Amino acid sequence: MLASILVLASSSGTLLRGVVLLIAYSLGLAAAFVAAGIAFAHAMRAFRWVRDHYMVVRGVSGATLVTLGLLLFFDRDWWLRVALDQVFTRIGLGSL
Repeated sequence: MLASILVLASSSGTLLRGVVLLIAYSLGLAAAFVAAGIAFAHAMRAFRWVRDHYMVVRGVSGATLVTLGLLLFFDRDWWLRVALDQVFTRIGLGSL
């Protein structure tokens, strides 16, 4: 992308147009890094919560895996499909 901007800047009629193109490219690149920094700060807050509640998250995840495994083992996974279908129908998504 930078190569394309540099080619356009070098072939543009005036120096001002080339400078404007390079400034626009730089601002777009800076905006992406600023957005990534803000998203990283929010993600760190979520990761901190998971770290603080790790035992609960691990227990709930393990219980969910065991429950799903038992449903599949005893061929009762249809119960989960029926329940999800009812939930989706109630929220207006129909039969998925």
